[in-house]
Amino acid sequence: MLKKTTDMLSGIKLELVLCLLMLLPSLTFAQECFNIEPGSGSPGNQLAVVVHGNNTHFKDSITWAHFDNPGIDVVNTSVVDNNTALVVINISDNATPGTDNVTLTTGQEKVVCENGFGVFEPITISAGYGAGLPGTDNNSVAVSIDNPNDVISGVMPVQVKICAAGDFLTLTGEKCVTTSRTSDYRCITLDDNETGCTPVLLYPKTVQPVIEAGTGPIFFLKYGVSGEAPLGQCADLTLEDVIINDESGSPLPDDETASVDGVFCFVPPPSCLGISRETGWQGDQNILITVTGSNSSFDNETTMVSFDNNGITVTDISVLDNDTVNVFIDIADNASKGVRDITVTTNQEAVTCSNIFEVLEPVKATIGSSAGYRGSRLNQVEVSLKNQDDNLKNIKMDICDVDDFLTCTECETTERTSGFACNTSTHDQDPEVPEECVRVNLQGGIIETGEGPVFSLNCALSGDAPAGECRKINVEDVEISDNNTQFLKAVSTPGEFCFDNCTVPADCNEGLWCFDNETCVEGSCQSMEKCPDDGMFCNGMEYCDEDNDECRVSEEPCAFCYPLEWGACSCNTETKVCSGCNVDDDCDAVCNPGWDAQHCDGADNCPSLYNPSQADTDNDTIGDACDNCPDVENFEQDDFDNDGTGNVCDETPFGSSSGGESSGTEGSTGGSESPGGSPAAPPPAPEPDPECVYKSDCDNRNFCDGEEICVSGRCQQGTSPCGLDETCDENSDICIPGMPGPESECSSDSDCNDGKFCNGEEKCVNEKCVDGKTPCGLEEVCMEEMDECWGLQKTAALSIQRELLRPALRESRCTWLVLRSKGGDNFDNSLSTITIDGPDENSSGVVLSAERETFKAFGFILVPLCIEKEATKGQWIIEVQTSIIAAENPFVEKIKAVFEVN
Repeated sequence: MLKKTTDMLSGIKLELVLCLLMLLPSLTFAQECFNIEPGSGSPGNQLAVVVHGNNTHFKDSITWAHFDNPGIDVVNTSVVDNNTALVVINISDNATPGTDNVTLTTGQEKVVCENGFGVFEPITISAGYGAGLPGTDNNSVAVSIDNPNDVISGVMPVQVKICAAGDFLTLTGEKCVTTSRTSDYRCITLDDNETGCTPVLLYPKTVQPVIEAGTGPIFFLKYGVSGEAPLGQCADLTLEDVIINDESGSPLPDDETASVDGVFCFVPPPSCLGISRETGWQGDQNILITVTGSNSSFDNETTMVSFDNNGITVTDISVLDNDTVNVFIDIADNASKGVRDITVTTNQEAVTCSNIFEVLEPVKATIGSSAGYRGSRLNQVEVSLKNQDDNLKNIKMDICDVDDFLTCTECETTERTSGFACNTSTHDQDPEVPEECVRVNLQGGIIETGEGPVFSLNCALSGDAPAGECRKINVEDVEISDNNTQFLKAVSTPGEFCFDNCTVPADCNEGLWCFDNETCVEGSCQSMEKCPDDGMFCNGMEYCDEDNDECRVSEEPCAFCYPLEWGACSCNTETKVCSGCNVDDDCDAVCNPGWDAQHCDGADNCPSLYNPSQADTDNDTIGDACDNCPDVENFEQDDFDNDGTGNVCDETPFGSSSGGESSGTEGSTGGSESPGGSPAAPPPAPEPDPECVYKSDCDNRNFCDGEEICVSGRCQQGTSPCGLDETCDENSDICIPGMPGPESECSSDSDCNDGKFCNGEEKCVNEKCVDGKTPCGLEEVCMEEMDECWGLQKTAALSIQRELLRPALRESRCTWLVLRSKGGDNFDNSLSTITIDGPDENSSGVVLSAERETFKAFGFILVPLCIEKEATKGQWIIEVQTSIIAAENPFVEKIKAVFEVN
């Protein structure tokens, strides 16, 4: 029985094994796409792509490939083995950039390579267009890279040979100069005499340098043109052996890069004639700048514009013609200040406008924060300006309290604004001023660059202001101009005014004559006006003159009206008009100054005498009919001897020598007669009119006379705005430091001649001698011993030892600093001077050796330097200056190089 059971179990096991063997062929592993080589291609190319699969069953004639990108056509699919297929594709010029799926189908089997193949524009390096006349140096040719989708990186991210056809071009000067796109790299050129080409490579200056994705020049080559070059012809510039690295530093395949050759023509080079706007302010948006070139070839397809500064973004470019392009830019709030280059590049050329566009800091207006008791009057609101780049001439701004709790009127300037007239106006005086604002105008002076308070406002605070709360005070509608009356950009920062409760009457006593009985009621200041207006229109307006501590009344509005026809004038207090008359004293249809009516127009320049022509020969605002000297400007109308002829015209302004007096009635025809024949009674003598009401009525427009004021209806002369040690210049409205005095240096220019050539022609100014302007230009050196201006040749040099180490144990050690000039040199030790400057004005510890002399050998200049133990670390500059007297035209050569002390 036991044996039978065992045999039965053995039979079952055998059957299970046989079943498994029968099922084994039908067991498979999942098919998958392993990878695709290459994984990308560029438009316009035919490409062979290898697709690798896992556990696939690719088979000729039944395996087909499909690319999701509609711009890719499959030309042929062939099978290498079960897991490998070779697919030939055409990528059309309009293929959509990006990555898409690739699908291989074999019978019932489908293998999908997700995002397996990408279409990308190749990274293109191109040589631009250059031009220069035979015999010229430093002609630029831009080499650009277009890598809009990729980052270029690596130790040497770009290597290329640049070959110039013919023997007319050689690299000169700096040879190769990087741009802002390659600020992390230095540009190196190598000699390759065998091929006649110049290898160029970029070498890193920082630890992790990259060329970010973008377009435009990466370096400029500086070519010299042989004097034998054929004028009007061109030489080809070809690019060979191009190597470009991707973000990982690996060279890109040939099919992912492309190159475009350039050309250099022996003609006048393209240049910049100028731009339409040379300044912009931080934060400015949508600025239009028109760049004008000469001999240029701007075009709409390839023209790009770059600024030598991050923080400036070009938003739009429009080419008008071959030599003109419009550029719109935005300037970031944090863009660094200073002067920039603007470069316009095309596929043919690069046109640079050097040091032409300046980024400025906008004028900043700031309202100071303050507080006051509710109901108080003399609250100060201070306004400060920060103008770091420009002097200010005219200022207009609205100071606004949105809730209208503050009423600001009088304006007082600070020491920063001496010489200015500070005027205010409100909505009642000028409807253009918003109701909750006061408009401030400052004119007549110059605010030098700097920062700090410029004026303050006296503001009355409403007694209804909410106690314990604060409100913003804003600056709006700001207009500020510079010395040339050009408007400047301005930004503002609001202030805050807080409303406090008074506690005792003393809090409310502000020392004003026009108010008394000051008290504090429920936290609000209250007082009584000494000269309240009775509100009646017809008897004028009662007001308090705080300056003179008196109550005054303005002129009655209808006091000088004449009837329009037979009848009488009437004054209506409710409607506030003069009826049945006009405001034209002399009835010449020109209104009295300050009035406006239906029956007259304008402001009469002689309101007491009929003069409809308003003739004013000397343009002093006083009509000829009233002017006591109509042919000579005389605002004051002074007439000391009261003879009717103004002092400026009078030969005897203080009276005649005989002592007689002029009757002033010469030429009189006698009195008029009444209709009945009897003489008419003479009209009563009018009361003398007040000379002024406000201090502005007394302004004689002379800066040096100071600010005139009005006292009891009469004008009083101001005091000079200049100090005792200053001279007032009326023409420029400024105070000049220095005052002629007993310790004078000169009385004429000849007293100041020191016989020296280089300090120019000395002048005598305020009895002080002042040096003149040097007779030499910016690119010349003044030679005092020869009374001559010599030319200047500047040459950069390479320091072979980039770094000089300080001694660790000894107090100092001396070494040779080896210099190699980049453009050749004429060094002569006997005719040279050497200067060494450190990182700052306090630098020390690096000096010329006293035991050795500088000498030249094999094209190198060897300078003996001694470095002390405590020498200042950082970047030092060495300059070798040599007087070249043997040349046909003597000149001074300056060779400059940089080295590090660590």
